[in-house]
Amino acid sequence: MHRGLFDFGRSHASRRQVLFGVSAEVHAGECLAVIGASGSGKTTLTRIMLGLAAADSGNIEYRGEGVGRGSAGSRALRAESAIVFQDPFGSLDPRWTVERSVSEPLWLRRRALGFAADEVEGKAAQALARVGLDPRVFLGRYPCDLSGGQAQRVAIARAIVANPRLILADEPMSAIDVAARVQILETFQSILSGEGSGAVDTATGQPIRPAIIMVSHDLGVVQHIADRILVLREGHVVESGPTDAVLGSPQSDYTRQLIAAASL
Repeated sequence: MHRGLFDFGRSHASRRQVLFGVSAEVHAGECLAVIGASGSGKTTLTRIMLGLAAADSGNIEYRGEGVGRGSAGSRALRAESAIVFQDPFGSLDPRWTVERSVSEPLWLRRRALGFAADEVEGKAAQALARVGLDPRVFLGRYPCDLSGGQAQRVAIARAIVANPRLILADEPMSAIDVAARVQILETFQSILSGEGSGAVDTATGQPIRPAIIMVSHDLGVVQHIADRILVLREGHVVESGPTDAVLGSPQSDYTRQLIAAASL
């Protein structure tokens, strides 16, 4: 059986069960969208998938390795994953320049990544260029100098600067205007393709194409970027499959309700 980049078993919380028989996987170069109403279990699921919370039962694997406290899989997942949060201004330190914010992951892991100190600024500039921001203009700016769309692209640049294999995008477009959403969408599509990263998998010699797990209420965004969709309701998976099939021919009443609500 082909093994995905990330395989996830089921989980339940110790005091109150939050997820029930959930199974999900995401592969390199693929976007998995997790959708559902508030309280459906999206946050719990994605926190477990990123190793930020522990599951009480079931199996979690990352690149074929089990993820558990102190395990090789857990260390690899922590080193090779990144998060883009909903509110870019809340995730960027207002005291730091764009250059410092974007380069921070490199400084934290510079030796492990094999970068010389004088390479870090160049990598930060490259990451900014990948998200469509001119480094000559933006490296010296502060968050207060940025629009919402620009700030979110800076946050994405910070997430991709160390060439992660897995990115969690948690409602990355809900706090920005419609015009900026198009730019952010194009940025994520470029990231999925591995375009401009320069990172190569030493085992295969192929460009590293990260996987993206995207939590979103915006089904228009999901339709344009997600390869597959997982629909959660009160901790249960009510539907999952290719994006065209789930949105074009939904099998559950709940999914049809989500689509109808998004069309209003």
